[in-house]
Amino acid sequence: MSLLSHQRYGNIHHRIDILKGAAYYPQIIWHLMRYKFVRGFVKDTDNILDVACGTGYGTRLISDYCNSIDGVDFDEDTIRYANEIYGGDNRIFRVGNILEVTGTYDIIICFETIEHVSKEDGLKVVQRLKECLKPNGILFISTPKKLPIEECSPNRIESHLFEYTLEDFQELLNKYFERPVLFSQTDEIITIGNLKAVWTYIGVCYNG
Repeated sequence: MSLLSHQRYGNIHHRIDILKGAAYYPQIIWHLMRYKFVRGFVKDTDNILDVACGTGYGTRLISDYCNSIDGVDFDEDTIRYANEIYGGDNRIFRVGNILEVTGTYDIIICFETIEHVSKEDGLKVVQRLKECLKPNGILFISTPKKLPIEECSPNRIESHLFEYTLEDFQELLNKYFERPVLFSQTDEIITIGNLKAVWTYIGVCYNG
């Protein structure tokens, strides 16, 4: 099942925005911290792709530091909102399927997305994103740590088709990249250690 056809995906996430998401401020802060982490790797000549960009507030943050950034999401209403609120000279938002993205980019961002597709489609996603990376480009990809079913909310159970253990995530990235580097995130803290006691895994994958 693709992101385009999986209509349950991100029904809440895709409506969250920093301008009107007071009820979700903790999630917004955690999400922005991932973009702030990426910012440290960005050069002003970089062309960047942000897949499953949602309402676009993270894309907007990165746009101040790069040459251009494209935000892609499957939901037409969300993309219309993103272009209206966060569109600009070096950033554009468009409707698209993550399995069908095209172009070549210096950096690709894919945050909190692969858990919303099957394990098989997760492999296809990472393969496709690698194909869109320039030589020596970087993929930043994150996913929440797998939780026991009894600790998951009904929304999480419904929308997450496959959750990754640390070993699952390492296996996925190692299939397509040499020596991916794994970081951990708990609340707003991102570190290279603490991979067992963590909320979110972040993979930094170099193409070359």
